[in-house]
Amino acid sequence: MAAQPDRLRALLFDFDGTIAETETLHHRAFNLAFDELGLGFRWPLGHYRALLAIAGGRERLHYDLGQRPDAAALLARIEEIHQTKTRHFRALAQENALPMRPGVARLIAEAEARDVRIGIVTTTSRPVLDDLMTRFLGEGALARFSPIVTGEMTEKKKPAPDGYLTALKRLAEYGIPPAATIAIEDSNPGITAARRAGVAVVATPCAFTAHEDHSAAALVVSDLGEPDAPAKVIAGPPLPRDIVDIDALDRLVEPSRSADPHC
Repeated sequence: MAAQPDRLRALLFDFDGTIAETETLHHRAFNLAFDELGLGFRWPLGHYRALLAIAGGRERLHYDLGQRPDAAALLARIEEIHQTKTRHFRALAQENALPMRPGVARLIAEAEARDVRIGIVTTTSRPVLDDLMTRFLGEGALARFSPIVTGEMTEKKKPAPDGYLTALKRLAEYGIPPAATIAIEDSNPGITAARRAGVAVVATPCAFTAHEDHSAAALVVSDLGEPDAPAKVIAGPPLPRDIVDIDALDRLVEPSRSADPHC
């Protein structure tokens, strides 16, 4: 007898671009750091968009600074530059009324009500994640999420599957297999990382990632949607209630799903 579909048991959220549209502030923070440290250059918006193909702020810095004439001196300052950028980003996040993307808070609450575990797999740092999730969901917000995998916890960033594999090891402790897990991502590197770990993906492209290839996702939507602001399906099956809810995600769960060797 063919195996019957399992129900959804875990949701793993990316953060930057998925839970919130943070990239504009990241871009500004990098340039403020470059100015403060007197580096004599800035990242134009188009250049920053291209650098987003590289996951992780330190990794973007390493790639970009390594191409410059004074690469050795600049590369020796990566930690200083990144720490300065993080300080500016945290200040900008406090100054700006940065909202969660549509449907995120709703889906988190619905998952909790339906006994679906929620986690986060992100390349952002734990202090930044804590700052913003506290602002979005109140004190102790991150206690609602397990597992949490941040940028400090894996050497290889997305599109490598390491972050998701780390999360899946923790989910296995709760008896939750990859086949009962769905990732919510906005970018091609994130989608690739999740698929390489054997996790299906719902993609919600943001302004900075809308041009990327999201075809490996099981469902691509404009956002997760709200009852008064339906999500638009870009690719994949229709949404019965015009929002991404637990019932819609249950339909995407496949018990035989395994890592995709072609990603």
